Amino acid sequence: MFLSPVSPAYSTAVEFVQSGKADPLDWRWGPLDGRSGLWIEYGIFMRLRGGPQLSPSWKAPSDIEVTESLKRVAARPREEIEP
Repeated sequence: MFLSPVSPAYSTAVEFVQSGKADPLDWRWGPLDGRSGLWIEYGIFMRLRGGPQLSPSWKAPSDIEVTESLKRVAARPREEIEP
C-alpha cells in the first residue's frame, strides 16, 4: 500500500518504520507517479489503523491440505461447480 505525505496514516506509518519494529521486507521508501512516499505491507497498514486483522490462531493451509481440497473440487461434477 502506498502512503504519500498527505495521507492521514503517513505519520503513524513513518513512526512505526523508524521505530525498528517493522520488518525491512514489509516496507520501503519509493515514488509513485512522481510522488514520494512509503510503501508498506497492507496487513501492517490495517493494524496501524486499528482495522480488521487475521486471527492470531489463523494458519495458512499446508500444501497437502490445498492439494486435497483441489482434488475434491476436481472430482465433483461440473454442474455442481458452475451454475
